[in-house]
Amino acid sequence: MDSLQKYYTPYGILQVFFCAFTRKKWIVSSAINAYSDHMEILQKLESYLSYPILKKVFIGVVSIAWSGTFLGAYKDGNFYWGRAVHETGELGWALLLFVIFVSLAQKIVRLHVPKFPWIARFLPLRKEAGIFAFLIIGSHALAEFLKRGVLGDTSAMIDAAFTTHHAAVFGSISFLIMLPLFLTSTNWAIKKMGPKAWKNLQRFAHVAFVFAALHVALIDFFGYGKIDGGATLSMLAYFGGYAYLWHKKKQLKTNTL
Repeated sequence: MDSLQKYYTPYGILQVFFCAFTRKKWIVSSAINAYSDHMEILQKLESYLSYPILKKVFIGVVSIAWSGTFLGAYKDGNFYWGRAVHETGELGWALLLFVIFVSLAQKIVRLHVPKFPWIARFLPLRKEAGIFAFLIIGSHALAEFLKRGVLGDTSAMIDAAFTTHHAAVFGSISFLIMLPLFLTSTNWAIKKMGPKAWKNLQRFAHVAFVFAALHVALIDFFGYGKIDGGATLSMLAYFGGYAYLWHKKKQLKTNTL
């Protein structure tokens, strides 16, 4: 205790406050420097997440994956169209999931964290994803016709695509819905239609998604009695997410009255 008596004097008390102040100043300075470094890293990351860069990376990755679906189907001098059908279907479905759920995720996150920027940076890629989804699903249908040996036979192709004894009918309906969306995906079409009409047309992507989900979920149902769990969960997440948004919007409207 005797060693602490020197701090009981006015001079000692001033020493304690001075040390505490300088220590606090050092902590604050360190925090500011750390925050500055953190913000510098975030700013660099944001520059790498700019739309032009993301677009190039996205197109490159999807193009490689699409090529891989056909290269992977070639083995030991034989081309396995069944494998190509499966792989192109998986890739097209993944792109359609991206188109739908990146928008849904952004809407939900914006309700709770309005200034969270990261998901919004991927929204413009929906255009490229939608175009690729249509083209890849088209190659998926082409591979299916080649696997069945009906390519060129119009009647047999229509029967294979729209038979009610197979889940392919849901995929065919989804593809037909996506056709006008694909044809109007250019800036010229947006100018001719007007932003409002174009946006209303693009909302049919949600209808295409539902039919595509039914196609994926029931593709093995008619033959093996199996339902795909991933596609089923995707539909539940989709309807659950938009039900949540509808509830929050209604709740917000009630609170403002």
